[in-house]
Amino acid sequence: VTYRVPSLEVPDMDHLPPVGSLSQYEAVKLFVDRATSAIPTFSVTNDNAPFLVQICHRLDGIPLAIELAAAKIRVLNLEQIARRLDDRFRLLTGGSRTALERHQTLRAAIDWSYNLLPPNEQVLFRRLSVFVGGWTLEAAESVCGDESTSGVVRSDDVLELLEHLINKSIVIAEETQYETRYRMLETMRQYANEKLVDSNESDALRNRHLEYFIGLSESATPHLIRSTQLEWLAQLDADYENLRLALEWALSKESAESSLRLCAALGKFWETRCYWLEGSKWMKSALTKSSPVPSQTEQIARVRALNWDVALAEDLDDFERMKTSSELGLALAQEVSDRLDIAIAKLNV
Repeated sequence: VTYRVPSLEVPDMDHLPPVGSLSQYEAVKLFVDRATSAIPTFSVTNDNAPFLVQICHRLDGIPLAIELAAAKIRVLNLEQIARRLDDRFRLLTGGSRTALERHQTLRAAIDWSYNLLPPNEQVLFRRLSVFVGGWTLEAAESVCGDESTSGVVRSDDVLELLEHLINKSIVIAEETQYETRYRMLETMRQYANEKLVDSNESDALRNRHLEYFIGLSESATPHLIRSTQLEWLAQLDADYENLRLALEWALSKESAESSLRLCAALGKFWETRCYWLEGSKWMKSALTKSSPVPSQTEQIARVRALNWDVALAEDLDDFERMKTSSELGLALAQEVSDRLDIAIAKLNV
């Protein structure tokens, strides 16, 4: 029987326990132990406790990462360490000189594991880093699989390779109410993403990621007013970090079509979940973009985004924006869209 050793237990960042009870969490206890070895006067206070919890949480409870971070207490305080974790592979160096070389830096430890992977597993590992907050098997097959049968990782290979990565504790599988989802520790994901950028595949993978989540959102939209609403809301909730990432990438493009389609598809979700302010901000960013020569599909997407912009503006009591978007939506709908979009636009006016 194989027992998978989990990461050290970390406190909940949203519900911080009292300072006196922090030591019951394994990750905190290890950090404090190593920090006091470096500086005997180190102590946890009400002021620095949130930064200590943030460090342990962002390092995913990985013992080696926590030990390396604690060693930095000689030159940085907890707040400074927490701020520098975005570049954790540069920060977390300088382990014990008596330790194995691969244990002296966080990057060396992960490099050692990465280099043991067969080439096709390395490819899938770095491609999976395009997801944030986890993914489904369908998403991995669609985004990470090569369309060509001669590709390094074909869509049909993803399940088997994913199983290998799970067996090697690089990917974590988690059962949810509706399906199995997969994720990587954030430290592993950042490492894999660096490898993805180095491979010059990053832009192509982000484009596939965007296309997949536009399709998912558009498939979900009609279900949000049907008896299957709860199932589809749960799926969009689970992938919300991916949807945000897709929106950011869509807004970076010259064409406005993808950002308008995604915003239009998420309108009902934002309204149902009461994400009115956030949805309204995404809508505004998408609606201010314009392609040099907008296509018919882009114009239709703009009509639908404007219709949902009216609904979100109404939720926020922004009557001026309601008026502007409803008038623009109706004028454009009468030029390019179908009877349903025109009817909704007329109702908004």
